[in-house]
Amino acid sequence: MQMIGSALMTKLWFCCASRAKEERNPVLLVIDEFQNFAFLETLEVMIAEARKFGIGLVLSHQHTGQLTPGLLGEVLGNTATKIIFRVSGWYRASGIIWHENSRKHSTDLRGLHK
Repeated sequence: MQMIGSALMTKLWFCCASRAKEERNPVLLVIDEFQNFAFLETLEVMIAEARKFGIGLVLSHQHTGQLTPGLLGEVLGNTATKIIFRVSGWYRASGIIWHENSRKHSTDLRGLHK
C-alpha cells in the first residue's frame, strides 16, 4: 500500500508543480498516517512549497514521536493551521509550544478534555 501511495503522491506533486501559473486550480491532498510516507524526499519538498503551486495539505498522524525531527520541523514551521487534540506527556506538549513560540503552557495542551 505504501508503494501505491508513494507513487500517487509523487505523480500528483510533479503534475501540480509543472502546471503553468494560470492553469493552477486548487488541489487538496489529504494524507492519513502520513508518517508512513516520511521516507519520501518529495514529502518534505511538498510541505515546504505546496502553497505556491495551489496545493493544500491535510496531514494527520497520532503523535509527534512518529516523525523525524526534520519532518516535524517542516510540518510545524510551514503550516498555518494546526489542529491539536489532547497531548499526552509534557515533552510532546513542550515541543509543540516551543515551535509555536506561544505564551501558552504545555499544561494547557495536556489538560484538554477528550
